[in-house]
Amino acid sequence: MQMKRRGVKPDCRTYVTLMSAFQKVPSWEGRGKLLQNVHTTYANYLEYTQRVKAHNPDSPELTVVPINAYLAILKNSQQWQRLFDVYNELDDEGPLSPDCYTYTTMFRSLYARGSAADDNSPTGRTERESAASGARLVLRDLQKRLQTSARITLDPYAIGAIVQVLALGRPADQIAAFDVLRDYVGLSKPGESAPAPTVKLTPPLLSDALWLCNVAKKPRLCVHFAHQVMARDPTLLDRGHMDHVLAAYGSLAALGSLSEAAHALQTLEWMLEQEQTAPIGHRIRPGPSTYTLV
Repeated sequence: MQMKRRGVKPDCRTYVTLMSAFQKVPSWEGRGKLLQNVHTTYANYLEYTQRVKAHNPDSPELTVVPINAYLAILKNSQQWQRLFDVYNELDDEGPLSPDCYTYTTMFRSLYARGSAADDNSPTGRTERESAASGARLVLRDLQKRLQTSARITLDPYAIGAIVQVLALGRPADQIAAFDVLRDYVGLSKPGESAPAPTVKLTPPLLSDALWLCNVAKKPRLCVHFAHQVMARDPTLLDRGHMDHVLAAYGSLAALGSLSEAAHALQTLEWMLEQEQTAPIGHRIRPGPSTYTLV
């Protein structure tokens, strides 16, 4: 590094800045030499942390931020094996152990790997299921750390990433996603009781939850979740959410249910009413896709 040649010693801020800059590279295709520089920078950061630890294991110079950025770079460059090697080598506790962003990156990486698989290929489904299975292993590690580490606090981005990747898998993986929604967000199945939510339900997270229902072929649960939100806070719902609900009604109608047309029409009427009365009613205004689904 030029800094070392000039006698300037890099510190934590240096590595945070470098990794943040590398993370902004839009594509790693054809940038093999630059990617090698990223690997070298990460190795230098690990050496730096070892020197700092030897003097003060609790130094504020120790942070997982450059590691998180490196994981994101490995995701974007599809360096899957190296990504998992880095994750598995993280400290079990302390400032260099995983935080919420670390886990979110891991779940998003698994989703990126699984969703890129071709379902029509002989191995496509296997790759998607493998990604979901890997996510359940990471989820178990996360849940274990939540019980022992005060530095990890889940947020809607982490929950959304979990839901997305588990939706790719087998029914057991999808059930695990529904359990996460119940335990942390308070979205429960009929007949279930949910603990008080610890993660705020946001519009993007709600969209992930409704999408999961339809992917898992549970259209009645999609409608049930939407009705929970209507009773709790209808201002969370927008046109995209209601399109998921209308698609669920369509799936039920395809199975022979005769009441779904009326339910779809009632939903459309509710959306039109909300458009006129809600503070941000334009977000729920029906669009061409809405009328097509009805």
